[in-house]
Amino acid sequence: MMAPASRPAAEAMWAAMPKPAQLPSYSALLADADGMLWVMLYRASADAEQDWLVLDRSGRLVQRVRLQPAVRLLDAASGTVLLLTRDSLDIERVEAFRLREAFAT
Repeated sequence: MMAPASRPAAEAMWAAMPKPAQLPSYSALLADADGMLWVMLYRASADAEQDWLVLDRSGRLVQRVRLQPAVRLLDAASGTVLLLTRDSLDIERVEAFRLREAFAT
């Protein structure tokens, strides 16, 4: 953790750094067991929610999924996702959740 006195110096250094003209389109990819491609849209901050697009084999968007920032998508198949979560004591847990169908297939 950064000492409070050094935070203004770090912020000034960050502000002086050149920023890229373009940012990436996505942050992560996951191919699931059903042949779907999960694409996490780029997020500039780890504190931002995760927006995932689920594409079928033809590249058609079949679902959008939004996850909380601290959650990690581990796997997906047959309408179920496996997520790595942490409780208030920072203990990790793998949980399975069913997805609601968002689009007709």
